[in-house]
Amino acid sequence: IFSLAMDGSRYVQKLTSYVGGSGAAPTANIGQYLKSDGTFTSVITEAATYTNAEALSSKVDKGGSDKTLKQVEDEIVQLAGEVSIIKENVSSLSIACFYLSMADLQADDSPINQNTGEPLLIGELAAVSNDNIDDLDNGKIYAWTGSGWKYMGKIDAITSMDFTNIFFDTI
Repeated sequence: IFSLAMDGSRYVQKLTSYVGGSGAAPTANIGQYLKSDGTFTSVITEAATYTNAEALSSKVDKGGSDKTLKQVEDEIVQLAGEVSIIKENVSSLSIACFYLSMADLQADDSPINQNTGEPLLIGELAAVSNDNIDDLDNGKIYAWTGSGWKYMGKIDAITSMDFTNIFFDTI
C-alpha cells in the first residue's frame, strides 16, 4: 500500500504496508519512496514524481466530504501554521480572557485579550470563571481557533476563582 507524500510542489509515493499473503507481513522498504526504476530509496528527492492526474484531482473520502486532495492539503498547511503559532506562544502561556458563563464565551465571536487589548490569537486561552461553585462550566478552559472555541480541559472551581481574583478586582 502506498501513500502520497509531498516533496516541494510534487507528489511521490511512499510504501506504507503490504497486504495479502499469509504469515508475517514483510517489512522491506516500508517507509521508503518509490523510484522511477521500481526500486526504493529513503531520500524523498530521489523518488519518482507521481503523475496520476486523475488520482490527484479525485475527491478524498473524509467522512462524506467533497474536498479535493488539494483542499485537504491546504487545510493541513493551515493547521501546521496554527500549531506553529501555538508553539511560539507556549512560553507565555496564560489565560487571555475570562467569561462569567459558557453562554458568554460561546456568544463572543471576536474575543479580546484582556491583558493586551488586542484580538485573541489562535491558540490563546479563555476560561469560564464565576463564584457559583455549582456551575459545571466553572473552570473550563478553551482555546481560540480563529472562528470558535476548542475545549482544552478544566481546572477545579476553587483554583479558578482564586486565580481570577488575584488578577482582577471583580468579575
